[in-house]
Amino acid sequence: MAILVQCPLCGVRLKAPEQYGGRRVKCPGCKGVVQIPPPEAIGANDSPGNSGLYCPPKAPGSEAVEVDSTLPWSQKEPHPQASPASGGEESFSESFPDRTSGLRPPPLPNASPPALPASSALAGLPIWGWILVASALSGLIGGLVVYASLKLSAGPSSRTLTAQADKAKPPSASSGYPKQAGGSGDHGASGSEGQPRPGQPTAPRTPAKSVRDILDAVVKIEMPTEPGKMSIGAGFLIDPRGWVATNYHVIREASSATRVRLFDGT
Repeated sequence: MAILVQCPLCGVRLKAPEQYGGRRVKCPGCKGVVQIPPPEAIGANDSPGNSGLYCPPKAPGSEAVEVDSTLPWSQKEPHPQASPASGGEESFSESFPDRTSGLRPPPLPNASPPALPASSALAGLPIWGWILVASALSGLIGGLVVYASLKLSAGPSSRTLTAQADKAKPPSASSGYPKQAGGSGDHGASGSEGQPRPGQPTAPRTPAKSVRDILDAVVKIEMPTEPGKMSIGAGFLIDPRGWVATNYHVIREASSATRVRLFDGT
């Protein structure tokens, strides 16, 4: 004998076999849990609507039987479909629409500008700073050029003048030592100890002698311009004949009254 049960939630009527009496099954309409009354309760009250059945919440660990899997479709009574919600009722999701759908994403923070390289600091140098730098560089280059020209041009002329002066002096004066009488052959063919033999290379020049040679080659140029006034310049000897090298502006107004004096004033 089948037990007729009505779901108190959705009103669906279903039939369950007697072996399911006193057990809980799942309603096929609302998926709620329905308590199947025992067979003796059916005899006391044949009306399923007045049996006072209720649908308790599903307790953990309770055994629920799927009616769909135990009862054939022929034993199920048709039940009305759940009517859609009325126009006045709205779902929770529809009453609170997504307000963030039309908003733009927040802009990313602006990246910090890259650090300026160290070389760009020179771009902010004022004009007078550039002028000072250019003047220092030009002065340094000019000094190096003048020093190189003096060293290259004054070297041969000073050596020539020194050689001529050494030839004009006696051997004792040029050597700087008193002449000794040669008694033995160990002193050499010249008969004086310390004197180089003919054809023997002379000793290398010392730095002090080279500086003295350069000073001997420097000359002073005097040019009278007006009564009581005189223009003074400088130059250096470049030739044994007495040629003097100097700047053009020094001798631009030179005349027959121009005089050249050596370093010692002669």
